[in-house]
Amino acid sequence: MKHTKSLLESIRFILIFSVIAILCFNTQAANASCLEPGDPETEFSNEAAVFSGTVVYISGVNGLWMDGVTRTLMSIGFHPEDFYNKLFIGRRIVFDVDRSWKGVETSSVMIRTGYNTGHSSGYPFEVGSYYLVYANHAYGDPEKYLLTSLCSRTLMSPNNSEDIAYLNNLPTLELRYFPAIIRTIDGSQIITALLLAGFVYILGRRRKHE
Repeated sequence: MKHTKSLLESIRFILIFSVIAILCFNTQAANASCLEPGDPETEFSNEAAVFSGTVVYISGVNGLWMDGVTRTLMSIGFHPEDFYNKLFIGRRIVFDVDRSWKGVETSSVMIRTGYNTGHSSGYPFEVGSYYLVYANHAYGDPEKYLLTSLCSRTLMSPNNSEDIAYLNNLPTLELRYFPAIIRTIDGSQIITALLLAGFVYILGRRRKHE
């Protein structure tokens, strides 16, 4: 009984710590209100990356381990959309890149966008669809991840667009091969597996000593 109580206390601590960590580090929320983007030439100059490619993978930014936290908070009265909007900055989108004009020099790339809800300007990417993407670095910091939204000139099936007409006059960057599958690996899933393995190990040792 004593061990069970200690275990429950540990689980509660991990959940509380997870929520606090997300609040501290994922503070850049998507905003549904934005200005109309400029013309292709203006936006090409303004954005850090411009490329075209096919979406091969979409995941929540914080990975599968947060599903457990989400369900726990739902059980005590949080609405899923409220939870995502307050604690998540969005989704990870992995592309197979076929052409890049700026900012992307590999054959695959991972960017982020907000969740596509009524309170988010996240772009509604779909796996298997082809896009022209305009993206900037989060917080304007070149060391941060690339981010796009409905506020940009990002568009699906852009082949007959004025954007491609403009970009076709510009040189493209040489792309270095980098497998897209590697970008789909979620570090939080690895952490989850290690935590679960540690939990099982500790539980097994406690049972042996009982």
